[in-house]
Amino acid sequence: MNYDGWCRRIDLSFRTRFPFFQTRLFKVDEYKFQLYVENEIDDFDHYEKIFDNEIRYITTPIKLVKMIPSSYEAEIKCISDEDIPSNFEGIPFTLDQLMIYIASVHRDAKISKIQEKHSTRQLLIELVNNIEPEAVKRIEETANALKFPYTFQVSAAGSEASRIEVKNEVFNIAPSQTRVSLSCGFIERDEALWYENINGIYDGTYKKSDLYFIDQSKTCCLVNFSKFQNANLRNHLLLYDVVYCVLPLAADMKGFLQHQKIQKNEIMDLARRGRIKIINIQPEVRLDYGFLNEVYQENPSSIASRRALSALCAIDLVELNQSYIFSDPELEKINYPLLKEFAEFTNSNVETVSSFLLWPKTALRASLDALNQSGPMGIARYGINNPIINSWPSKDKEIYEFEFVVNSDQIHLAHALDATYFPFFIDGDKYSDHPYALMMGVFLNFYKRANYKDIGESFDFKEMKKIKNPSLSMISTFDINDYIPLLEFEEEVSSRVVRSGMNSLFSELSQLDVQGRNKRISIYNLEVEKTLKNKKVVKHALDLGEEAAGLVVPFVSTGKKLITKGAGKAKSKFPVMQEVSDYIQDKTMSKNMEKRQVSLLSKINRVARLKREFS
Repeated sequence: MNYDGWCRRIDLSFRTRFPFFQTRLFKVDEYKFQLYVENEIDDFDHYEKIFDNEIRYITTPIKLVKMIPSSYEAEIKCISDEDIPSNFEGIPFTLDQLMIYIASVHRDAKISKIQEKHSTRQLLIELVNNIEPEAVKRIEETANALKFPYTFQVSAAGSEASRIEVKNEVFNIAPSQTRVSLSCGFIERDEALWYENINGIYDGTYKKSDLYFIDQSKTCCLVNFSKFQNANLRNHLLLYDVVYCVLPLAADMKGFLQHQKIQKNEIMDLARRGRIKIINIQPEVRLDYGFLNEVYQENPSSIASRRALSALCAIDLVELNQSYIFSDPELEKINYPLLKEFAEFTNSNVETVSSFLLWPKTALRASLDALNQSGPMGIARYGINNPIINSWPSKDKEIYEFEFVVNSDQIHLAHALDATYFPFFIDGDKYSDHPYALMMGVFLNFYKRANYKDIGESFDFKEMKKIKNPSLSMISTFDINDYIPLLEFEEEVSSRVVRSGMNSLFSELSQLDVQGRNKRISIYNLEVEKTLKNKKVVKHALDLGEEAAGLVVPFVSTGKKLITKGAGKAKSKFPVMQEVSDYIQDKTMSKNMEKRQVSLLSKINRVARLKREFS
């Protein structure tokens, strides 16, 4: 019997629950382990009871102690935050979970059966007999790296593969080998991304920039169309370089397309251009997987499935902990006495204060099991929703807990993507996830800014509560012409100069109150009307001039259109032209911000315009 792996994982679970403690793990003998807490604990009995009843795996011979054992066989290295995966050692898999894990890591392995042999303390994995001996050896190495108390023995003596049971696939990710019939190559690709890079993801060497669906040089937003209504997709294309979309379930796709006044081929074309990227929070079997596969064939980087999103979320937590002040190793040594003083000062308790102040550390340590099993749907198990709801007044707590749980995944995903999140709504504003998104977003942004570089900037929670979600203000400032086909609309706003200018304009407007905003919009609309009238007067003469010049120098007219109008299809085909066009457009525009905004509003007037009155 070897309990080393289980004890190491139990220690990590203890430090996940109580991240303010430092521990050392001792193996006294084969059947006796002691976890020593280095901190001086006021109420040791309290933590010992929680350790024994809620954290320790039953039958595991380990005790929480407040003194180093006088003699011991070895001191075992604890699992560090950089080594959280540690080959998944010590995670107490069920039989189904073990089969899913082996089949996911080794996509060609066909498992016939797994059985226990207690007399020899072995777990026997029997594979279908058409597998190479080297593959059998690799699978046995993977299994024994789990460091179960029993050793694994793998053989290739089975005649047929056992069916892998994946119950409630929304919260349990199935191995890609069980979904071959869907013909979605991105499922297998993302499964490999997760398992092959898991160590680099948690030690910080595999970064967001290594993910195929991330371009940190571009502005982006996240829009969830899978639950209820959301704003017109054209709004988001106007404002952002990349729109990450969560599409509805297959049964709801027709209604979504009708409501948005768009066609599937338009989504595919925008995905090919990189303007839209689809992220799958749900299992593909519940989605329009035929359409998703078509999009994938057009542009493989435009589809991200749950394993890839798990990688993104884990990387985000690693980066957050690398910069967060209270993850500083020097401060970690005094976290417990600091928390006690905070608790006394706020008339609270250490665990409540810790749940907020040390949430990034807790979330990081709890993330592996949740993300590996459930992907983004597991975020609520470690998300910022937990400390919020644990501190909530008892009245209506269950109702609010449900809302925070079901809305947690998209908020954390938006944070990981560095994307603006757009809440859904029902019947105007009767119901929306906006208040929950705003509260969780405030905390997540606080952790992101609480580093040595940015902490000096003021951060007032009371002021944050007064501010409406800027994205809601931004998205409802425009009247969008949704009768124009989506691709034609996108051609009008395809310039990054336009999107950057609109973002700047909306940031300006969102800082004003309703009266000031309406006044500012009225000024802009008046100036746009003047500009458009002047353009009509001179347009005919300019067109004649261009046509005459075009007889002598054929590319003059085309070049002028490329620079001023965009020539969307040409620029989509020729990205260097797009880049040059944007650069020239930016350089030729007025440096006066008001004139610049008027010019941009004039350019997009056919497809979108500021509302006459904003409320």
